[in-house]
Amino acid sequence: MSDMPERILLPRAVLLPDVGLYLDQTVRWLNRSLSPLTLPEVTPSMVSNYVKKGYVCAPVRKQYDSEQLGRLLLLAIGKNVLPLESLSRLLIRWDESSQPFGERYDLYCADFEAVLSAVLEGRSLPAETGTDRLLHSLNVAAANIILLNLSLNAASREDCTASL
Repeated sequence: MSDMPERILLPRAVLLPDVGLYLDQTVRWLNRSLSPLTLPEVTPSMVSNYVKKGYVCAPVRKQYDSEQLGRLLLLAIGKNVLPLESLSRLLIRWDESSQPFGERYDLYCADFEAVLSAVLEGRSLPAETGTDRLLHSLNVAAANIILLNLSLNAASREDCTASL
């Protein structure tokens, strides 16, 4: 399909803002980072709700740090596949890893990108690339939803063009 993006990359841990971002800045950063994925936008009320429910730690002095941003990015992708309660259980497992956050997060990003690339290109799915098996399964489901959204968007544009 010609409208498929060539390569979608998630920001790695070293590229996550290392200064605290206020809520509106956090939401803008998330939506900019996720815009090629055709997923619903993140809103300030969603982020506040994630904090209230304990899915993300409360901001310090109303500012979100790099770990919170990475977690919010994962939530923004995963919420399209699983109910938040189930996604929360998966994140609890992820948090139990002995790996530092940056390593875990980067492994998640690499796995997501490899799976998404394979799905968009119609190739065989890659094996897990160092991330948790359940997160890999989440990435497979999310990639298929993204493919479906991109395909439907392209079909809608073609329908509109054909009717002109």
